Amino acid sequence: YLSAPLVLSTELVGALNVYGFDEDSFGQLDEALVRLLTTAASAVISNARRYLRMRDIADNLRTAMDSRAEIEQAKGALMAVHGITAEEAFQKLVTESQHTNTKVATVARGLLATLAR
Repeated sequence: YLSAPLVLSTELVGALNVYGFDEDSFGQLDEALVRLLTTAASAVISNARRYLRMRDIADNLRTAMDSRAEIEQAKGALMAVHGITAEEAFQKLVTESQHTNTKVATVARGLLATLAR
């Protein structure tokens, strides 16, 4: 058999194993090709992980940007009704979010919905 490690950065994540039928099935060229394959596979796996991580970050940023307007509107409403600062209004939203175990954006959306009625 011929085996080469799959390494991502400094983390060993697996190995590529090739089996032959004869005792001397593999030569130096085969060893070099297996090392080349594992290097390429490691690069592909690293790139795929990096892509997924960046996609998650982009999705989270997109969600944050979408909810930002509602949060700012809710802060403005709280500031107007209670005569408080922006920081105090945001803290009220955060406190309600923690008490109800919901996201701040959901609390803001609910507040705006009650004001619309």
